[in-house]
Amino acid sequence: MIMKTIKQNIAGVIALSVLLLPIATFAQTSANLDVKANAKVNTKIGINVCTDLDTRADKMTLRISDLTQKFTDKKSSRLSIIQTNRATRDQKRSTYRDTRDTKHDTRFDALMAKAENDAEKNAVTQFQATVEASIESRRASIDSAVNTYRTGVDSLVKGKFGTLDTSVSTLANALNQDIVTAKNSCTNGTAPATVLATLKADIESARSTFKNSHVDAEIKTQLDALIAARKQAVKDAVAKSKSEIASATATLKAAFKVDSNTSVNTSTTASTTVQ
Repeated sequence: MIMKTIKQNIAGVIALSVLLLPIATFAQTSANLDVKANAKVNTKIGINVCTDLDTRADKMTLRISDLTQKFTDKKSSRLSIIQTNRATRDQKRSTYRDTRDTKHDTRFDALMAKAENDAEKNAVTQFQATVEASIESRRASIDSAVNTYRTGVDSLVKGKFGTLDTSVSTLANALNQDIVTAKNSCTNGTAPATVLATLKADIESARSTFKNSHVDAEIKTQLDALIAARKQAVKDAVAKSKSEIASATATLKAAFKVDSNTSVNTSTTASTTVQ
């Protein structure tokens, strides 16, 4: 879910690269013109190139601003979704635990009602204390695992979005500078073919840097490691609690002088999905 959310943000960033295509294509086409045909044609091409460049620069600035804002809005939306999903899971876990606690109390009361002497009553009291301590420890371990996972995810996402924010800013600055450089070249009388060839090379460089920044922002491997660590921590906590409760159950059955295979309703375990 988190990777899907982040990838949807990257798609918005990638869209910025589209605005490079018109200028790059324009540069390539214009550069291929035979500007050496005669002085009259050369002058006309130079005028058209510089005039069109100015118009395209204005359009590009507006598109960069618009797409950057859309990326920012989408990023905020995705981060909000992550927080909402966490709150939903926390509420679900809390509700589940409350339900389990109620069932535990009912079973403890039923066991105490079955106790016929002080020894058995003491055994139930000890069993309840052991089980409750085990459950508390299990839940604390699981909560810690979840918090560690979320902290790690937040750090990764912050770093990823930080990289993407920087890449967008770098792209915009690079394109603006490329246009300024091209305009200055036109003003200084540089040959149109040279202006356009330089502009094309600068734009391709900006595109390459922008594209490579997305690779640098990849977090899937680190995220998978966090998920695996969380699952293992939960698994270990549940296994430990089951072992403790099984031992306490055996002790309780011995106190009630029942066979180990005899059914005594002491169920206090929980699923490994929501604790």
